[in-house]
Amino acid sequence: MSDSEDYQDFEDDDEFETASDHSSAEEGSKELPSHIEEQFIIRDLDTGRVINLLEDSATENLAAPLTRISQLREISKTPVSPIIPGRRIPVSKKGIRAPVITAIQELQTIREHVGPVWSLARSADSSQIASGGRDQILRIWDVGNIITPASTHIGHTADILDITWSTGGRLITASSDGTARLWTAGQEGPVETLAHPAHVMSADIHPADPQCVVTASADGVVRLIDVGSKRVLAKGAAPGMPTVVRFCPSGGRVVVGTVTGHLKVLDGASLAPLASWAKQSAGCVAGLVVPDDNTIIASSGDSRIRVFSGDTFICRQTYAGHSTKTTVARPSVSADGRLLCSGSDKASVFMWPMNSGVKGCLRFRIDGPAVSTILLGNPTDEMGGVMLVTGDEDGTMRLFGRGSV
Repeated sequence: MSDSEDYQDFEDDDEFETASDHSSAEEGSKELPSHIEEQFIIRDLDTGRVINLLEDSATENLAAPLTRISQLREISKTPVSPIIPGRRIPVSKKGIRAPVITAIQELQTIREHVGPVWSLARSADSSQIASGGRDQILRIWDVGNIITPASTHIGHTADILDITWSTGGRLITASSDGTARLWTAGQEGPVETLAHPAHVMSADIHPADPQCVVTASADGVVRLIDVGSKRVLAKGAAPGMPTVVRFCPSGGRVVVGTVTGHLKVLDGASLAPLASWAKQSAGCVAGLVVPDDNTIIASSGDSRIRVFSGDTFICRQTYAGHSTKTTVARPSVSADGRLLCSGSDKASVFMWPMNSGVKGCLRFRIDGPAVSTILLGNPTDEMGGVMLVTGDEDGTMRLFGRGSV
């Protein structure tokens, strides 16, 4: 197949409570297990039931078969795979006339996750990344010339679907076990566990207030939650099922994407609708990047990444070339906003120079479909400063960089 053929043209007083909120004297409760397992005791606030995610068969509709903590701990102690000497991979281009990199190196291959790596996130200073997916383990990595393990965090009992990292250093994860959990690097278990009545598809932390989070769950509800008081401050509805949610950098607005191809901008305090865009043929909105208050970047099931004005939802530019018809692929933007990248179900990584008026793309092949990507560093004019990490369907993470012109 030629290269050209591969380019595809609750109420407001609802409360979230965790194990620490329940004493053993509470009516109908059992004595709590050891501190290692306390994180699995949650309360479904829509029903008021206290649930042990490790034992309660009623949670089967929320989670995949549960893995015991001992098994998770053994997995999390597996050493990082040896560094594979840089494999030089050709980079092809389409629609770009300027000199750009012609090759990139695979600097490191890491096989520590089991199953798809659904989400990757980078810290505010890009010195660390976080990864999570099918194996339920949140891993944090230090980033230098290579990736080295920093910590592992256990608590979820089903797939980690989404990870975001606040400017203050906290992380939040969303999971199909029906919880969103907050974490810090110095604590193995979660700082807080927020139980929901359905899969939590996505979550984000307010950029100015780390005690305020927003979640999107499979019951069709977007919730704004005050973590300190454990109260739901506001609710918003999304057509179909929300799949991804993000705060704008100022925190004044929330952007939501749905499985039916809808995008909505909601007020950051009340979750009242402000603007919307819909295209049913676009398919599921799988990824959102909101680099500034007036820019929304959304990837969808029709193998398109669209850049919208945040105020009017006018589509300023559409990027194409990759294919996401058989897999999820979430985009990433470099810290300086100059480069956009995404995986593809054709076992390739695509990169698009942004803010240049050019719709052309760069592409290099990898060994399997990449469902998540994260860009590190800032590219030069020739894209020679590119460093990126991919998370694959088989659990492999790969570090690429040192492109040559």
